Amino acid sequence: MRRYICLKSYPEFKQAYEAARRFAADSLVDEMLEIADDARNDWMERINRSETTAVFNAENVQRSRLRIQTRQWIAEKRCPSRYGQKIKSEVTGKDGGALQAEVTGLDIHGKKMSELEIARRVAFLLQKSAQAHNWLSNQT
Repeated sequence: MRRYICLKSYPEFKQAYEAARRFAADSLVDEMLEIADDARNDWMERINRSETTAVFNAENVQRSRLRIQTRQWIAEKRCPSRYGQKIKSEVTGKDGGALQAEVTGLDIHGKKMSELEIARRVAFLLQKSAQAHNWLSNQT
């Protein structure tokens, strides 16, 4: 919690802090490339009586995969705008047309509601949504 107070109170510190986080995430990405390109120990020599054969070292490859995935997760958390997953969603109506909303006007007991009651409930939900948004904005 204390870190967030400093970030809010000192804009110049916040900029330096965010730059350092981006730099750290970039360094992790560089490490991921090094790990992925390093093929040492992917193959081992196995000596059987009179011949030597190359055997795939699955344990080393799995360890490299884990090292990359760990760095990827940390990079996503440290710099989500750059390395986080990008999610795009589109909402369309029937057959790709415009979205249309239909209000049935039934409450949870199946009784028909008046337009005034529907408007009251929508206003209540909008108010709660705005309060939640304000609360979340104050948490960062």
